Amino acid sequence: CAFGRAWSDLRHTLSTWQKLEGKIEEELKKESTTDDFKPLSVLLEELRQSGMHNEDAEKALTERISSVRDHASGRKCWKCGSCPPTIRFYPCEHACLCMECVGRVLHSEQASALKQDGCLGVDPDSSIRCCECNEKAEFISRS
Repeated sequence: CAFGRAWSDLRHTLSTWQKLEGKIEEELKKESTTDDFKPLSVLLEELRQSGMHNEDAEKALTERISSVRDHASGRKCWKCGSCPPTIRFYPCEHACLCMECVGRVLHSEQASALKQDGCLGVDPDSSIRCCECNEKAEFISRS
């Protein structure tokens, strides 16, 4: 059959992607430490090079890597002082708030939009400022 080779290649690709997704799921199930930084980074690179488009897995790995990096560097949220900062302000690019504390700076609908979309354009008339340098925010994103 002319499609035999192509079908075999597709089955192999699917199997490879399923194995990669399984490795990612297992890695994300466990509590990560600084020792997991390299394996998480390798998985993220493997995902990006695989040709598989899985935004959720890429986002989850990126957030976990960021969390591990922030924990290793000792960076903490400027409001609560306990969680790693996952909210980044622009144009200064400081990551200084955790997702839990962003509601103290934003209105509830803005915080919901940030959580849902991953980013938020700030109204030019807003008084929202970076907690670290006090620069007026133009844009906020999850880092």
